[in-house]
Amino acid sequence: MRRITIDCLTLLVGGTRLEREREMGDFQSTCNFVAELTKSIRTREADRLMEHWSSAPTFMLSEVQEIDGKQATERVLLEIISRRRRVGLPTTLGMDTVPAFLEKAVFGPSPDISKPEYTEEELFDAAVETAFEEGYITVAMLQCHFNLGYKRTMRLIDKMETLGIISPPNDPMPRQLRMPRTKWEEIRKSHLAGRSVYGQRQDDFQIKNGCLTKYKGGGGDVVLPEGIKEIGPDAFIQSTGLTGIYIPDGVAKIGVSAFLGCINLKRVSLPVETIQEIGIFAFLNCADLTEFQIPWNVTKIEGGTFEHCTSLKNIVIPDLVMDISENPFIGCTNLTSIHVMPGNNVFSAQGGALFRDDGKELVCCPAASGEYHIPESVVRIGPHAFCECRDLTGIIIPEGVKEIGVNAFCSCTGLTEVTIPSSVEEVGGGAFEGCENLASLTIRDGVKKIGTCAFDRTGLTGSLRDFLPKSVMELGAHVFPFYCCGGGKRRPGTDRFID
Repeated sequence: MRRITIDCLTLLVGGTRLEREREMGDFQSTCNFVAELTKSIRTREADRLMEHWSSAPTFMLSEVQEIDGKQATERVLLEIISRRRRVGLPTTLGMDTVPAFLEKAVFGPSPDISKPEYTEEELFDAAVETAFEEGYITVAMLQCHFNLGYKRTMRLIDKMETLGIISPPNDPMPRQLRMPRTKWEEIRKSHLAGRSVYGQRQDDFQIKNGCLTKYKGGGGDVVLPEGIKEIGPDAFIQSTGLTGIYIPDGVAKIGVSAFLGCINLKRVSLPVETIQEIGIFAFLNCADLTEFQIPWNVTKIEGGTFEHCTSLKNIVIPDLVMDISENPFIGCTNLTSIHVMPGNNVFSAQGGALFRDDGKELVCCPAASGEYHIPESVVRIGPHAFCECRDLTGIIIPEGVKEIGVNAFCSCTGLTEVTIPSSVEEVGGGAFEGCENLASLTIRDGVKKIGTCAFDRTGLTGSLRDFLPKSVMELGAHVFPFYCCGGGKRRPGTDRFID
């Protein structure tokens, strides 16, 4: 049995079916795959099933067989593979031999090498012309027609979608045309004459030394000019009319707050191989952003980068990410799927939560709801780990946790009671601040330090004696709603804290 791996796609070829299934482990059986898909197509629920298969942390299929005819099988599998590879999710397929359509569509005759007579712009024009001639477009069609690899093909399709030429991938059918040929010809003519950049005026882009410093256009779906190396700080800040962005190959950096407040931005197509840095708050408050592929060469994700991207459903942490300073996904209440690529030795993910150092630190769990049990392996709950998880109604902190980070549970308005075990030595500043319905608190003996405003703006009432064990030797200012003193270190033999 051969194992063939390209990017996130693994093929198990040869051997017996039982051997392939054992190798795959927890596999999606063929009979279930066929039955569920056929039923969903007949009941017109294919979109829901496709969404599930396209975003599940793992997708494993033991065999490739016909579903509703050979062409339907090919379309469905290619669409699933295409969607999953766009966001870096792994896919495993087992089969006797590699089918011809997978051989051509997935691997391509020679990866990422196009016909030499085409420039990048000519290649795009030719791909668009193919779409108009056929009335639709597919990944396999472009790969076979132009001798392209998968990555380059998807960039062409992303660009066509951004410009509104073809439909988004909402079902297992081919991408349909959405733009009349006459409109495309007008856009292309203006572009060639230098009057616009695919429908955007040249003076909509303020560029200096390869850095796009400011976008001054009216929004919509925007294709950036070729030759840009960097998107500068605040370049698109508060561009509320922006709905889609196509970032060309060669861009290496997205600056601080570059797309902050672009509340209607739904699609971002970027060169995953060239971008190396994404600045803090780059996509803060992009509430309509549904998916984002973190580029492969990014090594650090800043806290707040995707804060309040409330429509974001899944994210993949690439192999090279070594540093996540604090929760980058605060307020991402629909982010239920976090996946870490197998080559990453620093981070791991489980149950919608992201961990560091073999599970010792819980970095974040942005969509936590109901009662959440902190895993036994955790010794530190990171800064802002559960911040603004308003559907979180209970938290079980096990013995073994030593530190609760700054603002770890701030504004978790669904919490009503909390018990902090004796293993915890420090509760960070603002750890439970803004948990306005928190009315019951037990702090076990063993806690030594409680930071500023740790329990401020909660529903707690009483006095320090009601909550603080004798082990607490250092107290921050305004720790409780009823405690307005400056805090400090405990005076020996008393309940007083002196700065």
